[in-house]
Amino acid sequence: MAVAFRGRPSGMDRIEIAHARRALGDPAATLVCRNLWGRYAALPRGMVAQVLAAGAEGRRPRRLIARHALRLALGAGRAEAVAAASRPGAVFSIVSHQGLEDMRAIESLTRHGAAFVPLIHDIIPITHPEYNRPVQPPRHAGRMLAVSRLAAGVAYVSAESRRQAESWMQAQGRVPPGAVAPPGIDLRTRASPDESGAYFLTICTLEPRKNHMLLLEVWRELHARLGTETPRLIFVGRQGWEVEPVRRFIEAHPHYVDWRGHMGEAELASLLAGARALLFPSFAEGFGLPVGEALASGVPVIASDLAVLREVGGDVPDYLDTLDGLGWLQAVEDYADPAHPRRLAQLDRLAGWRAPDWATHFARFDGLISALAAD
Repeated sequence: MAVAFRGRPSGMDRIEIAHARRALGDPAATLVCRNLWGRYAALPRGMVAQVLAAGAEGRRPRRLIARHALRLALGAGRAEAVAAASRPGAVFSIVSHQGLEDMRAIESLTRHGAAFVPLIHDIIPITHPEYNRPVQPPRHAGRMLAVSRLAAGVAYVSAESRRQAESWMQAQGRVPPGAVAPPGIDLRTRASPDESGAYFLTICTLEPRKNHMLLLEVWRELHARLGTETPRLIFVGRQGWEVEPVRRFIEAHPHYVDWRGHMGEAELASLLAGARALLFPSFAEGFGLPVGEALASGVPVIASDLAVLREVGGDVPDYLDTLDGLGWLQAVEDYADPAHPRRLAQLDRLAGWRAPDWATHFARFDGLISALAAD
């Protein structure tokens, strides 16, 4: 329910929301969260429905969350969570990374018989510690150690995340059975553009891992060449950490670089619809949801040449090295012309691309659980 305290849901939030909605439609499902003491407690279904409804309307139900957090801290829902974990064939899933490091809390349910089947998004804090706050690498290592020791099976959002996670867990001595279950793409509205002029869009949290400085240097050169004809660069996403250089650049060049922060789904769909392309030069990803959102909206993508982004985009986007500044500059210059052969060629490739869907995600997730039960 952390999304209640943020704006537009992150990729991880979206998966939690999809699983929560599905659970609300299953009378046998019990939704749980950790209380203030680190113990899992059952959430009232009506409260979860209210939170989801508020989020869909762009509201943040903080008072509702706070009120129920107090109830859970006083012990409400604990007995229901234990009873659910004790049912024959019970499965306990954590579909975000929050709480994975708390082995005692997980064991408080698995010792009653529930099989622990988490969903892993990435191990970027372990593989790329330089792009994380100092506390994150050891914390995420603790999460993955808990998964290695306690999970009956593991679902992953991408084959690349699975490869990296299983390689790390192999060194820890145990690799649980796994399956890949890519999340569905929600934002696929072919909306009418609400912006004029040529612009490019990047959707992600402002943080070093997203490689924003590459784009800013590209735009510095573009402006030197094109002057007032420079297409705009628009950032959409919440502020992360170590972003002062990015913020200073944006503040110094407001005539061709813009940061929009949080946006509603309809507003973002309209903005995305008019973009010459989505730019995604990230150094590391677990899935790359904005790439899928752009393609699902019929918008070309220029992205880092990462294995995981090729899983999402297939042969549709133009892929470039994360450090190839001249290559990114040339691509932006080409795509600024809506009729450029390079851009038109990608639109032709896009006609055969199909977005991941939630039905397939849940089928693969359920298939893993069924396979574990059969064993």
